[in-house]
Amino acid sequence: MASRVTGLAGLLMILAATVWFSHETPFPGPWALLPCLGAILVILSGFGEKATLPQRILSSRPFVFVGLISYSLYLVHWPVLVFSRYQEQYSGKAMTGWGTAGLLALIFLGGWLSWRVVEKPFRRSVFWTRGRIFVFAWTGAAALFGLGYFYQKSPVFLKLLPEGARELAEARFSSNPLLKGDQSQEEVDNYYRYGSSEVEPDTVLWGDSHAAALAYPLHELALSKNRSFLAYGRNSTPPIKGIICGTGLKPVSRAEYNQEVFDTIVSDKRIRMSSSLPAGPITPRVMRRPTEPRKRSRNSRTP
Repeated sequence: MASRVTGLAGLLMILAATVWFSHETPFPGPWALLPCLGAILVILSGFGEKATLPQRILSSRPFVFVGLISYSLYLVHWPVLVFSRYQEQYSGKAMTGWGTAGLLALIFLGGWLSWRVVEKPFRRSVFWTRGRIFVFAWTGAAALFGLGYFYQKSPVFLKLLPEGARELAEARFSSNPLLKGDQSQEEVDNYYRYGSSEVEPDTVLWGDSHAAALAYPLHELALSKNRSFLAYGRNSTPPIKGIICGTGLKPVSRAEYNQEVFDTIVSDKRIRMSSSLPAGPITPRVMRRPTEPRKRSRNSRTP
């Protein structure tokens, strides 16, 4: 009786996560425990003497077939989903219900073919012993690592690219010479100061990595004008106050960081102008602190 209750409870927890979770559910996070604990309960219910409902479902032929080709499904499903998202992005049209059904059919067909043509013969092969698989796998990994390292350190591959593509590829090696290591700031107090060190900063540059890319040329400009400014920002954190961009715990942390930066800028009386530079199709904004009205003289007149 206990195993039946345990199995049914675990199955309901998994179904609840499948039905009720949405893009607004923070994930990963505490809610991830619901399907994970449900799966544990389903597994534990299998140790009972009598077959439970989850056991009968999971031991049926359709579920056994899915389990049989599960690894091939895992390999096939990701590139199919990635290219479908690209198609949605560039066409500007969302996937229809029939399109989603077609993708599922394509994934299962590709997974079955991979299991049938590649995985199954490979597992039954006499040639591919454990020792040969071990040597082949580590040799391939070392070759890929060496190729990647050579690509990072050598300009040979860059010379093979067209001129425009080569300029874009070389841009990834450029960085702010004033900074070392990660340019992302985890705390508001850990800001950067640019420009002249002899004058107080009166401007703030606030943004993500796109703003950090402009910090050094703005630093040179500030030096020529005898000005200085402060830079606040974290990678993947658009300077938008009060908005959580994404799901999970990290977007919540980024929203809290943006609120702290905003409060810091407002409370700093030295700052007269703030420029926020977000990534994507959001217009950069320049905010100026309103100046105090000048006292009118006795002879002044209102226009």
